[in-house]
Amino acid sequence: MTLISTTGKTYVLRSSIMKTLILLITIFHVCMSAKDSSVCTQPTQTGQYHPKPKIPDQFNVKVECNLLDKKQTTIVTEAYDFYGNRGAITQIQKGAKFQGYFDYHSNDYLNVLPDTSKCQVQNLGDSSSKFLFGYSPGIQGQGQIFSASGALHFTSNGSKEVYVGKAVIRGIQVDTWYSCQYWPEMDATMNVTWYFSDKSNWESSLGEESVPVSAHVTGIVYSGTSSHTFDHMYNFYGFENGATQADFEIPDGIVCPKRRNEKTMPALSSSFSMVGEVVSGEVTYLEERYDVNQQIAAYRYKPSAETNTEYGANRMVEINDFNTGVAYIIDELLGNCTVTKIDHGNFLYRHVAGSSGQVRMLTTQEFFLLDNMIDRYTYIGQRNIRGVMCDTWTGYHEDAGFGGSVKDNITVEWYFLSKNWTTWNDVAAVFPGDGVPVAMRAWSPDPSGKNVPIYNFNAFDFDRSVPNVLNYDISPCYVNDNRRMFHFSVDGQFEQFISDNMELFRYSVMSTIVSMCDISSLRVANIKVDLDEDVHVTFEMLDVASVVGDNPSVVPQVSLTDAANTFINSVQGGTFTIVWNDYLVGSGQAPSITVMSDSLTEMDYEKHQFGKPGIIGFGPGTMAGVGFAMIIVGGTMGAGTSFFCYK
Repeated sequence: MTLISTTGKTYVLRSSIMKTLILLITIFHVCMSAKDSSVCTQPTQTGQYHPKPKIPDQFNVKVECNLLDKKQTTIVTEAYDFYGNRGAITQIQKGAKFQGYFDYHSNDYLNVLPDTSKCQVQNLGDSSSKFLFGYSPGIQGQGQIFSASGALHFTSNGSKEVYVGKAVIRGIQVDTWYSCQYWPEMDATMNVTWYFSDKSNWESSLGEESVPVSAHVTGIVYSGTSSHTFDHMYNFYGFENGATQADFEIPDGIVCPKRRNEKTMPALSSSFSMVGEVVSGEVTYLEERYDVNQQIAAYRYKPSAETNTEYGANRMVEINDFNTGVAYIIDELLGNCTVTKIDHGNFLYRHVAGSSGQVRMLTTQEFFLLDNMIDRYTYIGQRNIRGVMCDTWTGYHEDAGFGGSVKDNITVEWYFLSKNWTTWNDVAAVFPGDGVPVAMRAWSPDPSGKNVPIYNFNAFDFDRSVPNVLNYDISPCYVNDNRRMFHFSVDGQFEQFISDNMELFRYSVMSTIVSMCDISSLRVANIKVDLDEDVHVTFEMLDVASVVGDNPSVVPQVSLTDAANTFINSVQGGTFTIVWNDYLVGSGQAPSITVMSDSLTEMDYEKHQFGKPGIIGFGPGTMAGVGFAMIIVGGTMGAGTSFFCYK
């Protein structure tokens, strides 16, 4: 605790200039003057000496600062952490609240006015505020906080303390030490009398330890050719051993421009799935799969009063194909489907308009609101979110596009899983280690200038694996006359390998058809596999979308007739060989599987749907095993949700 005040000088910062309330440290005068012997001289110990109290290396304390010469009182709360090389204060004066944060690692001093959400950054080594906890030059770009005793200016600047006996302060039995101190940086000479609880006669809240109770400081400060005297009494309350991470965190929703960025935000996966909780007026739950590589996004949600849509109030699945600019919106309960252009700025997400006004899929940076940053984001340390330690970044974002409801720039905080935490999804993750979002918060200024929360998002079950495109089922959007159903078989010798790699086999069948027929992966639906003497596969091939989307890069889609003919000719010609992904199964481990050329049959969709015999080629056992039932897409969505919900 700095023991001297100053000239009472204040600094005003309105808009870009902030009022500095630390009256204890505002003078700053570097000179080569000497100690003023008219104030005090080095004391001599008389009588029995008592050892000075041991002050813990982490503490919290509230200080009542009575500036007797100014007839003024201010309250300061201090947090000190020698191990973390940091300090923090909160001060209230004349109803105004001020917070100061001392980050010796980054050499930043942060002036924060929480009532107006303003922050100013100073170089700690050059700031007069460094005298509060003390400052020793450290390695390049860093400083070192004083020891606990030094931070309280108990044994300061090499001064000698002498024990002067016992006393009673505020009714508390205390031991008393006196020193004559000179601070050359401030050209100040002062009498300092410290009062610590007498542990032999008084029990403190910490047990047997002696804690600071009060300090009385008188002296003189020189500034050039002028000087002034001062008389201050500091009373200490609630001294606690220890400090927590929260003691050194700036308030939520505040950005400190120009603060040094001590850690780069983790790399973001271009494809992911997650479940999310959106709090913005009401609580909304979403599931999402987002695949920039495939240019497909799928959402599952329950419309509410705030998110009501024209498609009904039942749980919805929306699949957006940015390859074509077409959205497929499916009612899970009724099974009906609407095919339409992807909406511009749907409540679920932002879409970016191209030069002609068409939509395009967001990049990962855009999706996580890391585009359109003002200045840059900065790392502000770790925070506990839902019991999970998260690395946290904050920054300003231009016009986030919350459905037009927010016009001003917003403040955003991102919370990512700390590197020493892992998730069960990391086993199959494309980018294991970093990049797991836990939460996002957004604030915007109210009329008084204080930032107020406008949006909270909590992410759960985040998976950086590439979403399985097989789960994007748009078949409910097609009627009988614009879909075709096929069956083929592969030799039974491959049954065990296929059984051991069933999902990969289905994926490989789909990707081979897509590549061969030059169609979208969404147009290959309901792939079913039956393991019998041979391996039987059925699937549906869907027609082109019934509407034309707004994507300016759309290429003409291959018709259902042409795509089906290509597939039929390939199988019957004996050239349809399933292409495996060597990365997923291991290079050279997957066998080369060519479809049996005489096994191809096309099934009558309408007859099959009503349980009538299909085209010749399936035995009764095989038909029962295939069990070709149309799956409503909601049952296959799995985990995933939108990271942001734009209202």
